[in-house]
Amino acid sequence: MTTRFHIFQKSIQVIKGYGFRVFLIRAKQRIAIFVRHYAFLIRRNGIGIIFFEIRKTLLALRLRGIFENFTSISSYECWLEVNQWNLRREELLKSELEKLDHQPLLSIVMPLYNTPLGLLNKALNSVHKQVYLNWELCIGEDCSTNPRIRQYLENWIEKDPRIKVVFGKKKGNISRATNSAAKLAEGDFLILMDSDDEMTPDALAEIALYLAKNPDVDVLYTDDDKIDEVGNRFNPQFKPDWSPELLLSFMYFSHIFCVRRELFWEAGGLRAICDGSQDHDLALRITEKARHVGHIPKILYHWRVLPGSTALSGNEKHYAFKAAQIAIQDALKRRKVRAEVYRPEWAVESACGFYALKFPHQGPDVAIIIPTYNQFELLKRCIESLKTTTYQNYKIYIIDNDSDDHETIKYLNRIRHTVFRIPKPGGRFNFSRINNEAVKKTREEYILFLNNDTEVISPSWLSQLMGYMQFDGVGAVGGRLLFP
Repeated sequence: MTTRFHIFQKSIQVIKGYGFRVFLIRAKQRIAIFVRHYAFLIRRNGIGIIFFEIRKTLLALRLRGIFENFTSISSYECWLEVNQWNLRREELLKSELEKLDHQPLLSIVMPLYNTPLGLLNKALNSVHKQVYLNWELCIGEDCSTNPRIRQYLENWIEKDPRIKVVFGKKKGNISRATNSAAKLAEGDFLILMDSDDEMTPDALAEIALYLAKNPDVDVLYTDDDKIDEVGNRFNPQFKPDWSPELLLSFMYFSHIFCVRRELFWEAGGLRAICDGSQDHDLALRITEKARHVGHIPKILYHWRVLPGSTALSGNEKHYAFKAAQIAIQDALKRRKVRAEVYRPEWAVESACGFYALKFPHQGPDVAIIIPTYNQFELLKRCIESLKTTTYQNYKIYIIDNDSDDHETIKYLNRIRHTVFRIPKPGGRFNFSRINNEAVKKTREEYILFLNNDTEVISPSWLSQLMGYMQFDGVGAVGGRLLFP
């Protein structure tokens, strides 16, 4: 059904239900809202916003399949079309920067080894064209075999004194090159950047504005996407806010990854043992010390996809998988969490850098509380499925809430688990009261609330839940529920 037909159909429904007069009143209200909205947009962004909105509307129509040739356009291309960098956005950003009392020096840290000059030029130009001007670019050159790279960098140093380079005396590795570049930095914050990637023009400005509003932030990351050799953008990563559990699964920070310089060295910088996943290792170590981890939900970085890079496929650098497992296992050891890191089969088959944790089957006492009112078949299926549980230390409590079904009563009388009979006060059902009263009757250290219509499908379910209870700051854990 097209949008036009849908609007027509709704209009007929309003006329039939409320009369033509009500239809006119509603139409007048909608038009007034429409006019006020666009008057506001014009005052704020200028008359050009009208053409922008028309183009956005046309794209939306294409997205709904009204234009036949839309099949060749991806949804992300549509998103890019209506989120383009433009002069108006640049002017607004500059006006916001002028209001800052202090514009901190931001130090971009870049390791470099044999990067093709064309791509290196794009990377450096993307830094040079930043709206925010108080930056320095610190490059750790790791003894590239291409002699033209040194001359190229020296030309840039002459052109812009904000660019600093340390030339290595012998080939090292990406961690050593990054650390050598970080030693050149004088800013309070380091921004990690690869030598063949690109920043968006507003990247450093957005970071500076965020830091000004959040002075206690120690780690900051942004959204990103991928870019090929000719500049096509794809595969955006719209990331969640800070999630320590997700960071144990994969390096979701990616780029831009910004850290406070003092904390970078306090954590020991990058470790060569984790080359290939050195940023992931740093993120795990540094977030353990950070006061606040921030997220800017804007795509401010383009990660270059080239043959031989992990941006293209995990198959390109298998050693990165091993390095990530070392980094995660070390993090668990530091945090005194008993768990083993492994790559799930689906991650191995698809060559993805995703990891999972396997927890032991022994731990503190757990009381599993299952309220029920009749529902014999559901309750029996739930209890039978619990027999597969691999966790050792748990006890099942069934809370009978005035069941009057013969089969249910018979089942409860012969079952080996503890049954508490908690009646309905005044004959009224109160789920919260049932559970609260049940908890008073238990003595276990942990309480697990389970409905009688659930069924265990993974034997390690309780081991996993109790495993995550080991982490500092975790007070409650829930499992994924699958509904038929």
